[in-house]
Amino acid sequence: MRKTIIKLGIIFLVLSAGYFVWLKVYNEPSRVACTMEAKLCPDGSAVGRTGPSCEFAACPGYALNLEYKNTDYGFSVALPDNWTGYTVSIDRWTG
Repeated sequence: MRKTIIKLGIIFLVLSAGYFVWLKVYNEPSRVACTMEAKLCPDGSAVGRTGPSCEFAACPGYALNLEYKNTDYGFSVALPDNWTGYTVSIDRWTG
């Protein structure tokens, strides 16, 4: 009886140690190192790479949610959701 309890204890310890090794090795998230490149945006600023796939971050801008609906003829026109616009400053009008 005593030998059976010792064998079960050893089996339990081996399985517990194997489980904790498996948790440490296989459940750790993979780390990604992105290169230090920069992308120049139309407004003159620069953005770097980010995220798990190292894609360039989005350039700063504002979203344009423009939609035209014509109820007389029953149609509408809209810009895509990912359409972005940039501000343009005009210092002086000549004309």
